[in-house]
Amino acid sequence: MKQIKYSYCLDGDGNLVNIKMLSHETRHNCKYYCLQCGQEMVANLGTKKAWYFSHKAETACDGESYHCILCEHYKYNDFYSDHICILYKKLALGTQRPKQTMACRCQYYKLNQTLMNHNIEEIEKDIEVVKDFMDML
Repeated sequence: MKQIKYSYCLDGDGNLVNIKMLSHETRHNCKYYCLQCGQEMVANLGTKKAWYFSHKAETACDGESYHCILCEHYKYNDFYSDHICILYKKLALGTQRPKQTMACRCQYYKLNQTLMNHNIEEIEKDIEVVKDFMDML
């Protein structure tokens, strides 16, 4: 069975971790856990595919509530106040992690049920949620 690919999970202290925050050197510094089922995750940092987290062991977790839980984490932990900015970015061909982000569009959304029911990862693979658009310039 093909596993769901995740870009966020929790570390051992309950902090939200984005796969892009890791490196080959730091990915084994702590354990990572699924937002939905709480089972252990592994960081997949390949050279051909986009980086992602996957479950360490076979699981019945379907990821159905993953995005709602992610938005709830932002909302209730005051991670980005009551708004998030979705930055649509372009990657240079053949790169996984750009040194510079070329912004195409940035839009702020108020966290509400509409956004929480929206599958953020289907918008575009290379979305990055940022606190402030200016942080990326």
